Amino acid sequence: MEIIKERGDFAAAPGQLRQDWASTETSGKFEEGGAGVVALIVHEDLRTGLRAREALAKVEELLELETHFVLNLYRFGMLEDPELAKAATEQAQQSDIVFLSLHGDRDIPPAVRDWLLNWLETKDLEPCALVISLDAATREVLESNSTLNFLRVVTAPLEVDLFLHAGAAPLTALERTTRSNRQALAGRP
Repeated sequence: MEIIKERGDFAAAPGQLRQDWASTETSGKFEEGGAGVVALIVHEDLRTGLRAREALAKVEELLELETHFVLNLYRFGMLEDPELAKAATEQAQQSDIVFLSLHGDRDIPPAVRDWLLNWLETKDLEPCALVISLDAATREVLESNSTLNFLRVVTAPLEVDLFLHAGAAPLTALERTTRSNRQALAGRP
């Protein structure tokens, strides 16, 4: 797993990851016996939501602490509803980490863009982390990725640490079953 911090020093080596995260101001809940770190996952679809959850599980494993993430999830389409968007904004304000997970092959949808701008305008001065998770296939074109560039611009003046995660989205149960059935029909193990 590779997570890159956009501003400041950040090394993705496992030992350094634990030290860096444990020394940030948002790490109060990372201490032994903490209640958990609140994370809001805003995701494009099931696969991107699973990728975000898997990335957070790996961070828990790398930190080697007795803590857990408290997850709240919103699919992009949910943010088109004003009441749900308002609830997501309130949850983002209470979150230590906001995780935006999308494929990255097209522009961010207007409802998600509006929601994100609203959250950034209304968030308090508490430091927090914004993680953008993109498909691994977008790694070659990260500098020209419009979503990543938009997030760099809007978070630059704020108390928001922007992290980039590029990874493979895990298969859903239906996709695994379909793949297995196709392989069985083709006579492959």
